[in-house]
Amino acid sequence: MKDAKVQAIDGDGDIIHVEMKNENGEQIVGVYQLIGWTKPSKKVKAQAELELYVPPKLSHPIQ
Repeated sequence: MKDAKVQAIDGDGDIIHVEMKNENGEQIVGVYQLIGWTKPSKKVKAQAELELYVPPKLSHPIQ
């Protein structure tokens, strides 16, 4: 585990800039882009549920 410092958060947290030291003591900076959520916000979760919703199939056709 490395000690890291978040330098900036862009937008809704989709991109973050992080500064840390590697095992040689060099200070390095990385830019990370969100590819998925471990625990999404309520807004993101609701939107995903709407996009993934498939209505149940009827057991008989409507005539």
